[in-house]
Amino acid sequence: MQFQFQCESTVEKYVTDGTNFEFPSMKRCKNPKCLIHCPPKKHGFYWRYYIGPRDTYRIAIRRYYCPYCGVTFSFLPSFCFSFFQYCSTIISEILEERFLHRRSFARILETITQAYPTLDISLSHIKLYTKRFLINLPTIE
Repeated sequence: MQFQFQCESTVEKYVTDGTNFEFPSMKRCKNPKCLIHCPPKKHGFYWRYYIGPRDTYRIAIRRYYCPYCGVTFSFLPSFCFSFFQYCSTIISEILEERFLHRRSFARILETITQAYPTLDISLSHIKLYTKRFLINLPTIE
C-alpha cells in the first residue's frame, strides 16, 4: 500500500536529506483491517525516480511494516503521484489538457514541450499516463 504525506520540504531538500529526511511517524498501522493500535516499525527504503520540469532525481521512499498484521506500506511525499514518475505539476497539466480541455495527445505534447523545453517526454508517455490515470481512478478517488 502507498500513502501520501504532506511534504513541506522542497524536492531538492528532500533529495539532499535522502534517508535522513524527517519522515512521518505513525501512532497505528494504516491497514484498516489491523486491530492492534500500535505504531508500525520502520522497514527500510526503496528508491524511485522523480522527473521534474528541469531535473530528474532518485528519491528515497520510507517503508513501514506492521508486525501484527504483516502489511508493508510506504509513504510518498506530496510532490509525487503513485504509479507516476513525472512530477505532479506535469501530470496535472497533462490530465487537465486531456480531460478538461479535450486536447489531442499531439497538442498536449506540443503544449508540455513548449512549457518545459528541457523535459524529455514523448507522445507514448502522455498516452500511458492518461490511460494509467483512468485505470487507477477508483484508487485515486
